[in-house]
Amino acid sequence: IDLYTAAGSTMARAISRGVHAATPADGDLFPVWSSR
Repeated sequence: IDLYTAAGSTMARAISRGVHAATPADGDLFPVWSSR
């Protein structure tokens, strides 16, 4: 169970960092989180 907890925590951290570090691109339908 500890392995699943660590994997879930690592995945959540990686996703949140990716969302925060995203940069806008031409043709985006929605604004990136950092430009809100």
